[in-house]
Amino acid sequence: MASTAASQGVETETIRAMLSEIQEVESAFLLRRANKLFITITVPTKDYDVEDRICDVQLRLMDRFTGYSFDFNVVPLNGRKATDVVTPSGQLILGRAA
Repeated sequence: MASTAASQGVETETIRAMLSEIQEVESAFLLRRANKLFITITVPTKDYDVEDRICDVQLRLMDRFTGYSFDFNVVPLNGRKATDVVTPSGQLILGRAA
């Protein structure tokens, strides 16, 4: 997959749009390293139904962007602020008010 600014914009917007379909996703960060995309996703609590829906999105993204490898990390906040649980790296691509 080409790593031009235009394709990176399409990829970022696609990832953001697909994750935003899941209301429980509070924030998502995207970090690019060559052909690898690291995505950190925060959710309010550990919920297997939510994790299943996130997994479905992950699989759809991997099918769509075959030129990349992915590293997904889902972090339940359990009432904490995202900055208390994770050190965000990369670009905030989805952020919702808590």
